[in-house]
Amino acid sequence: MNDLSKARLDRFVLIVARTRRQISQHFFDNLGIPAAPCLDILLALHAADGAPLNEENISDYIFSGTSVTRRYLELMVSKGLIEVDDGNVRLTASGDNELASVLSQFHTDFIERIL
Repeated sequence: MNDLSKARLDRFVLIVARTRRQISQHFFDNLGIPAAPCLDILLALHAADGAPLNEENISDYIFSGTSVTRRYLELMVSKGLIEVDDGNVRLTASGDNELASVLSQFHTDFIERIL
């Protein structure tokens, strides 16, 4: 790897690390919940394009047992980010807005700098 490639890789890693830290800080400061795995749950629900996911699907997605997943889901319900009905989990409008805000900031802080 030449020096320019190493410098670009180092810059990329630094931007990824800063962006990840900013997202974690945002979740902690504004929502009082951990970004991991809550962000992953929001992303899974967004990717489902409005279709509900069940606890087992989400557990598989975040590589967690159902009892741990259930605790995160309950926490996210208490913050109004998701709703759970008969075991089906969906994003709320608030959860969708929160995710859109995080992704917008991610784009500004990360994607625009890399491209």
